[in-house]
Amino acid sequence: MNSIIKDLKYLIAGEVCHTPEILTEFSQDFGGIFQKHPQVIVRPQNVNDVVQTIKYASNKGVIISPRAAGHSLSGQSLNQDGIVLDMRSLNQIQKIDKNHLWFETEAGASWGEIVNACVPQGLVPPVLTNYFGVSVGGTHSAGGLGGASFLYGSQADNCLGIEVVTADGEIVWCSPEENSELFYHVLCGYGQFGTITKVRHKLRKSPLFTRTYVLFYDGLEALL
Repeated sequence: MNSIIKDLKYLIAGEVCHTPEILTEFSQDFGGIFQKHPQVIVRPQNVNDVVQTIKYASNKGVIISPRAAGHSLSGQSLNQDGIVLDMRSLNQIQKIDKNHLWFETEAGASWGEIVNACVPQGLVPPVLTNYFGVSVGGTHSAGGLGGASFLYGSQADNCLGIEVVTADGEIVWCSPEENSELFYHVLCGYGQFGTITKVRHKLRKSPLFTRTYVLFYDGLEALL
């Protein structure tokens, strides 16, 4: 383990953490069903840190997992004796395009941060999860469902493009038109086909007022 820590500190500009408290924090997820204990946590300062860490893990045969808010339910953001990439350090919202209705952000930004940046401009993402503390990259890796999914689909359905670091450390821009096979595999792929580092996502005009109804039904027949 000391060798891994020393190597990573030499390779990247970001933070390499291995204190017992931090490792304990990253040994469980929101689901609370599984516990796995990584060797080291890397907080990348930039996409090159992600590249270097993935290349190192690949060369050494070490398991690596991207993670942000850790809201996976069945241990998908955990690994045993490997490296966890804490993507929350890559959280800059880079552009909001009011004319073409999209935003571009680093993957570690939370949906709450996106909403706070977009709503003052009269814009909102088509689909929002019920909890805004989850990350943009995380929900694109899992799907991302919300109250508007009946109309707009999942958050992954509203993705226009993603920057991905592949298993061999290559940075690839993917969209439905460009590198489309990788695009559709990485979306909802739980980090198994590449690590999302940047997302371009649709926006829509935000209404001035909304009304939410919560309806309770006594039986299936009444609901249907």
